[in-house]
Amino acid sequence: SHFYGREPAKELVEKANAKRTKGSAAKCDAYADAREVLDRKDVDAVVIVVPDHWHAPLTVAAAQAGKAIYCEKPLTLTQAEGRDMIRAVRDAKVILQT
Repeated sequence: SHFYGREPAKELVEKANAKRTKGSAAKCDAYADAREVLDRKDVDAVVIVVPDHWHAPLTVAAAQAGKAIYCEKPLTLTQAEGRDMIRAVRDAKVILQT
């Protein structure tokens, strides 16, 4: 009963925004594919909050998309993933924080 899912969570955020802004709420977008968010030119930074095995691939993709990144712990599962992430962040000259 506490799990909302993507669309109900989107509605919850939109209702809260409407209440806070007295009806002039900003639209909340919901995505099933993180790449759609990374393709947006109006998104400057991302927070990687996914299962642990997705941290490295999404961090690399976000860096390649030129986004600043905050990634929750654990940052990687293997040393090789860590090297890939470091290389992607350095090559793209973006900020990564964990």
